Amino acid sequence: MICFRDKTFCADIDCVKFEVCPKAFTEKEKIASIEWWGSKDAPISFYRYRLDCYVAREEEEEGESKCK
Repeated sequence: MICFRDKTFCADIDCVKFEVCPKAFTEKEKIASIEWWGSKDAPISFYRYRLDCYVAREEEEEGESKCK
């Protein structure tokens, strides 16, 4: 199956690391996928479940981050 950039993306925008994560499907990636495919319905692969590296915003604020 063909998919954008031949990779699977994370769409978990609630994660503290989302904007700097190489797996994040950011607005920049969204724009690039539209340009690549030529329309908004580009084939994009997303993880079905939350990744182990996820850090909730509340956890980060409370200093309880489990990820390093």
